[in-house]
Amino acid sequence: MNGHALESTDEKAVWTPRSIQAATFNAQAMRKTGSYIACAKQMFAHGIALLGIQEARPFQCGSQTIESGNGRYLVLSSAATAAGTHGCQLWVCLTTSWSSGEEAHRIPSTCVFILDSSPRFLLVRIKTPSVFLDVLVVHGPYIRDPNCEEDAFWADIASRVNARTASSPALLMLADANANLRSTKTADVYHRVAFEGFLAECGTREATRASTTGILVTVAYTHQTLPTTPLVDM
Repeated sequence: MNGHALESTDEKAVWTPRSIQAATFNAQAMRKTGSYIACAKQMFAHGIALLGIQEARPFQCGSQTIESGNGRYLVLSSAATAAGTHGCQLWVCLTTSWSSGEEAHRIPSTCVFILDSSPRFLLVRIKTPSVFLDVLVVHGPYIRDPNCEEDAFWADIASRVNARTASSPALLMLADANANLRSTKTADVYHRVAFEGFLAECGTREATRASTTGILVTVAYTHQTLPTTPLVDM
């Protein structure tokens, strides 16, 4: 993805945004000793600037800084439930430059803050003089989840996203939607309708997921149509 450059009348402040790597991962808990350092090392090894984690299961909301080798990361969290499930995190690499110019543009920890959260989602804003972006980390309900109905869940998330002001920036979604976009099974088709509706309501143009073979699958959407099969395989 490309960072979004804000307009500036100062020629010295003009910069060229570079492509940064973003990823999402269902961790099935980040409570084991060494999990955070291991995650930081993997992010650094793969050059990942933004990482969304579902089922991180942190004990509380808030933020903390993790350092490992040459990497430094801001970790923002939404707390797990009382039962110890769910909880989302966004990891922001503070040492990655978002500029391809000679002068580096890194994200200061003071320029990243939580807008909204619950055990199933985390909405974060990144705002610097040159980068303006909202990031949604979200974990959708699985089929016949007794504790979370998909229509109500995605409608609620859509209302929160669309409640942002008109001056809000673009939204990057890092999701484990539990929505099988390729399956033709009746149960899967009905289950993903709520998620596809969320994408359309929020104006999302594209969704990318990893297939069981590790191939990234991109599904493109328009306001007029919600295709049930991927349009692009990468």
